[in-house]
Amino acid sequence: MAVALADAPRAGAARLDALRLGALVLVRLSVGETGAGEAELARDLQPLVSPVIEAGEWRLLLGRLVAAHIKDQLVVRRSNRLHATTSGRRQAQNFLGAGLAGLDDWPAVRDGVLIARALGMPNLPDRRLKALGKIEGLRSAIVVAAHGLKPRSAASASRLRNDLALLALDRAFGNRLQRELGAKSGLSAKAARLLAGQLSMRPRDFGSDSRLVAGLAAEAVGVTSSTLPALRLALLRRFVTGDLEWPITRPRAQEAPAATPTVVQRLRPAPAQTGRPGPEAFARAVKDLARPLAVGGWSGSRKVYISQVWAAVRENHAGWGLSEIEFKAMLTEAHRTGLLVLGTSDLREKRDLDDIQASATVFKNTVWHFVRIDD
Repeated sequence: MAVALADAPRAGAARLDALRLGALVLVRLSVGETGAGEAELARDLQPLVSPVIEAGEWRLLLGRLVAAHIKDQLVVRRSNRLHATTSGRRQAQNFLGAGLAGLDDWPAVRDGVLIARALGMPNLPDRRLKALGKIEGLRSAIVVAAHGLKPRSAASASRLRNDLALLALDRAFGNRLQRELGAKSGLSAKAARLLAGQLSMRPRDFGSDSRLVAGLAAEAVGVTSSTLPALRLALLRRFVTGDLEWPITRPRAQEAPAATPTVVQRLRPAPAQTGRPGPEAFARAVKDLARPLAVGGWSGSRKVYISQVWAAVRENHAGWGLSEIEFKAMLTEAHRTGLLVLGTSDLREKRDLDDIQASATVFKNTVWHFVRIDD
């Protein structure tokens, strides 16, 4: 059930998830033994709803929620203070997926077990729950949840970068890679970070693993600042509005609607939107494009610069929507699995220096420059 607030002027999509909000009221009233007055309850929960509902409307809505809880015997009023009943506490704990015994401080509950619940990670062990209280731990947990990664007890920024790079590689192959996530990619740290950066709404090189994780975490909850208070508040606000589904699915920046085409563009045939190829189809297409471009004297020695193959792929398979870093990562994966063979340059071809530099593709401590063609 959701509560629609048609006249909330500061809200883009003015909705609250009333079931979650009602459960949060029970959680707040289950903290400690002293309960809370209505003004205190309103003040503690208002930051979570303030972008969606004005203060006056919030007090009216909260009053209706409290009245419904009293009617259902989940809350009782004693000496102008509200207390959760045994049934109310049970519902609060079921909602959180964690017990509240020994927790008598609302900020600690809000920034601990409630954050874990918003991340879809209820009932975390104490060590992992404590990590959410630090900026690095919260950023990592948001990225893990947002991209559907396997939770780890110690997810360092470099390990997350590797997992994200493998995820981006799988998506480049149209989610048909079927490679175990967490295995080493063979890519250099810089190449893996560039590939992981393709998961951003604005694909780019973040410059370091920590900035990669910070940037993706901020994007996932819709903030520009990835400080600890900003991430906590944005995460809980989106949770209360029911605007969180893990993992997230967002359109890539390169898939945004194109600008109005020019006359020449309208006359030119549009490329077929074929979707991303699987590994075998990708390798076959690359070899088909590379074969007429290859140079060399005999079978097995024929080769073509990776930069030239990339230009041919971009022209003939625009529907794949690949970036250059995705293409190069897909090449190395095809090489790793034996679907095609890459080669290196001895750097003696000085006249081809531009092609050599543009073709450079790092994989397993080797810089590759050619696709080899075996007729």
